[in-house]
Amino acid sequence: MGTTSLKIAHVTYIYEDPIWVALCEEVGLAGYQGRNLEKVKKLVSEGLQFYFEDQPFEIIESFENELNLK
Repeated sequence: MGTTSLKIAHVTYIYEDPIWVALCEEVGLAGYQGRNLEKVKKLVSEGLQFYFEDQPFEIIESFENELNLK
């Protein structure tokens, strides 16, 4: 019987007026973007479910805006 450990994905949501962009270093997640943050979060969650092959995972979120990156 195999053990499954909880996978962690650190997702940073960056607001680049007028869109939100999601980045995740653990899985190379990039390119999920849209004007509606909740829709972007849903896409990220679906993408991570596929990436982790339906194993348990947790998303740790952080938020930035483009002004903080310059």
